[in-house]
Amino acid sequence: MNRPVAIIDRIRSIYASLRPSEQKVADFALKNFDGFTLLSIMELSKSADVSQPTVIRFARALGFKGYRELKRSVSLEKKHSGDSEKTFDALAGFDLQPWDSIASIPLKAVQVTKSLLDDTLKSVSADELKKAVHLLVNASLIDIYCVENSFTPASDLLNKLTYLGLACRLNCDSYLQQISAGHLGPQDVGIAFSFSGSSNDTIKALRQAKKSGAATIAIVKEPLI
Repeated sequence: MNRPVAIIDRIRSIYASLRPSEQKVADFALKNFDGFTLLSIMELSKSADVSQPTVIRFARALGFKGYRELKRSVSLEKKHSGDSEKTFDALAGFDLQPWDSIASIPLKAVQVTKSLLDDTLKSVSADELKKAVHLLVNASLIDIYCVENSFTPASDLLNKLTYLGLACRLNCDSYLQQISAGHLGPQDVGIAFSFSGSSNDTIKALRQAKKSGAATIAIVKEPLI
């Protein structure tokens, strides 16, 4: 899911804005992406049937200072493509690379969002969804647990369920979550949001809700540990 905006995607995204001669370089690069940067600027210009200055303009259109920097960045991208350690991972699910420019961020954001939506769709079980809906519709009280970044989807669910007239509450404080979960009963439901599936406070609250007799629902990428 953590798919960065690759250089090949950047070429596709700016293709329409390139000059016809630069598009010839782009066409050759897209068809021979695994090896085009192994060529010298002279070899690439001959292969694409363009001048050397055109190759340089193509590299600059991608946000690089020149063809040499483009070659170095493609090499770095390939080096890290199979590496579990990200070049830069300040935000989970949103990778930034040293060669990224401001212009590439919109495409990156769309790709990350699309990847998340595709993964979500694949993981949705119709049977489990029906069970969850049945529990929520018949619940006396719905308790929602989350921490940090999970607050956004959790608060969105709170708004939607409240709009439907269902009794809900959401506490961000881990201590209050434990207290709330401890007062649930068999007619109540506890919902936990955790992308990683390993958020300690969220797990503790959901386990307490289950211990109190409430039904529980986990919304996670991976099963809660």
